[in-house]
Amino acid sequence: MPASTSTSALHVARCYGPSREIAASSVPSVPSSALPCRRPCSAAVVPPCQANDHGRLHLSDIERSIARVLESYKTAVYSKDVDAFMRLYDPGVRVFDAWGVWFYEGSDAWQRAVEGWFKSLGAEKVKVTFDAVKTSEGRESAVVSAVVTYASVSAQGEELRSLQNRLTWALRVSGHVLRIVHEHTSAPIGFEDQKAILQRGSAS
Repeated sequence: MPASTSTSALHVARCYGPSREIAASSVPSVPSSALPCRRPCSAAVVPPCQANDHGRLHLSDIERSIARVLESYKTAVYSKDVDAFMRLYDPGVRVFDAWGVWFYEGSDAWQRAVEGWFKSLGAEKVKVTFDAVKTSEGRESAVVSAVVTYASVSAQGEELRSLQNRLTWALRVSGHVLRIVHEHTSAPIGFEDQKAILQRGSAS
């Protein structure tokens, strides 16, 4: 995403008001002075899993690893910890983000976008919750889909606004750790107005 829009597009994607809808054809430009932010806190680490003699994980370990990834994602976003956030991703990750560009190829490109998002948040934090989580596990991989809510929270702990995206992760074991190799976020588009629907309650 161009430097002029990376900060505003990701801010809009995660922290736009719940009553607003964004046109699918464009993402509004938001001045950096109007965007909110958070300071890095403790790192969210995904602990290594127990591998068998063949270097593969047991299914129970995969299930626990998925739970750790979900919790670590929430912690890293809330604390704006770029390093902890990026440890969840494989170096060769491909991200189909819902906002601004077609895709990010590789962790370096994705990290630059994430840094812009976190820096844009000012004094605000973003609380992430996952709903309707569905998983499919294999010995060395997993697929996770969910509805994710990004809620902007003030320094006083007051929820200011929120939006929802659909999220799909493909994860693969790398160094006995389950990491995200593909991320896809999206929102349904209204038939009549061609706008993204950013609250699940307003669509089936």
